[in-house]
Amino acid sequence: MSIKASDIRGFLIGILVLAILLGVVVLRVATHSRAPPPKPTATAPQRPAAPLPVTPTADCSQGPAEAAARNAASLQTLTWSPFGRPEIGWET
Repeated sequence: MSIKASDIRGFLIGILVLAILLGVVVLRVATHSRAPPPKPTATAPQRPAAPLPVTPTADCSQGPAEAAARNAASLQTLTWSPFGRPEIGWET
C-alpha cells in the first residue's frame, strides 16, 4: 500500500481547516463578555417608606380568604411564561 502525496496534502489541509474553525470558536467563546453594569442615575436618594401600623386587634390565625381563593384557583389555570415558553399553572 502506498500513500500518495495528494492524500497527505488533503489530510494536512483538513487538519488546518479544523484548527482554524476550532480557533474561531474558542475566540468567540473566550472573548464574549458580559454587558457592562448600568450607570447610576443622578436622582435624589429616596427615603424608605414608613412601616405600616400594627393593629393589636388583628387576628393573624386567619389569612386573607379572597387572596387564598385566587391563589388556589391559579394553581392549575394561571398562564405565564417563566422560561420564554407559555405554560399553564404553577403547580410543580
